[in-house]
Amino acid sequence: MGSLLGLPGLAIVAAVLLAPAAILLPRPSEWLLPPLAPLAGLLTAAPAFLALAARREGTGTRAALALLAWAWTGIAGAVIGRGLGVPAGTDAAGWVASGPRAIDDLLAPLLGASSISVALIWVGATILLGLLLDSASPAGAAVGGLVWSALVVASLGAVGEGAVASPLLAPLLLGAVGWAIWDRHGRPDPRPWLPALPAWGRLAPAAPARRAEEPAVVRARAPRNPAASPLPDERVRATRTATRHVRAALHGAGSRAGLP
Repeated sequence: MGSLLGLPGLAIVAAVLLAPAAILLPRPSEWLLPPLAPLAGLLTAAPAFLALAARREGTGTRAALALLAWAWTGIAGAVIGRGLGVPAGTDAAGWVASGPRAIDDLLAPLLGASSISVALIWVGATILLGLLLDSASPAGAAVGGLVWSALVVASLGAVGEGAVASPLLAPLLLGAVGWAIWDRHGRPDPRPWLPALPAWGRLAPAAPARRAEEPAVVRARAPRNPAASPLPDERVRATRTATRHVRAALHGAGSRAGLP
């Protein structure tokens, strides 16, 4: 379709990148995974894609993903004129409308010795990491991942400057391997292995001490029988005494008369 639209260069590049994906990758959902490598290359971490490729099923699928990611990274770097982790061309102006320029400026540089070496390293590292993840325990995979990351960085460094985009590649590779180990073992909850955070109550300022509560004043309750209340003066006291005597006399008279 690119040729029909007057874009033969684009048609050739699309065929080189997409046709092998349709042939080598069993799932259509995997066809668009290789472009993630040049995107990671913008962050100087294109080889970190190898950890994602190593998590796929089957050695053939893993190798195909690594090889396609290598091709995508090299061509994308030539298009934008920036090294993304695969040594390739740097001047690809006008390749979209010209088939010969697309071949000479984008595809031919991938056949250089440095680019082929990077391709072999990527494919071999992906297969090795996949076998490590399949056979080792999480602790063993972590130790093996450290060695694997060091070998990848050393091998790419031996190829040349264009193969290692940044000194940050080693820590980024370790992070990618850690993700692959976590994904391989069912993505367990990492919180039990994280350091405990201090409780919020310990960080809050201490509340001011409360003042000692003053003892409540107990007030005397007024008696229900007014006769039992204290007398205010002598006159009231004499009146109540007389009232009691009168009641006693009446009670005595009633008893003598046989009243109940």
